[in-house]
Amino acid sequence: MPNRSKPKDAAIVQTEMFGADHLHAAQVSQVRRQIPGSISVEPLGKGIRVTGCDAQGSVLWGFVATRAMLQQPHGAIAIYDRLREILNENLAALALPTDRPADIIAAAEAELEELDRLVVSLRKKISVAKGAKPTEGQLDKARDIYRAAHDVFLWISQETSMGRTSQDDSDGSADDGDSGP
Repeated sequence: MPNRSKPKDAAIVQTEMFGADHLHAAQVSQVRRQIPGSISVEPLGKGIRVTGCDAQGSVLWGFVATRAMLQQPHGAIAIYDRLREILNENLAALALPTDRPADIIAAAEAELEELDRLVVSLRKKISVAKGAKPTEGQLDKARDIYRAAHDVFLWISQETSMGRTSQDDSDGSADDGDSGP
């Protein structure tokens, strides 16, 4: 069982991360705030999706918990626009640099190209030769890819409001995003 020590004070963590010369008492008190909200826990494949929302229902962060992940002291989480806004405000209050692309269209296109490359690579991992049966490894990989891809699809759809709609399910047409809410 991992050693569960008392959490460090935020000022100590900030000092360790950025050095004492970057901190002033006024800055620390400026960024220390509570955000009312809720945490949702719901089943997802072989795991549990955990998301944190603010009081207005905006998704702040999320991750998928699995048994293997829970044995690690740290795990990857996704952070969403509202939390990025909050963090950028707080980083600005600390006079630390924020990382926002100057050309957001080019940055978005570059990320979509990365997603395209990832999809091609993932398809290769589960491709089965014509007439052949998939191996157990391919089936396991396909299950993992399905679970992760479905989750990412849902997150991207929610964040961009460009996912499937009830209309898509009823008539098979795709929403091009131009039809309004």
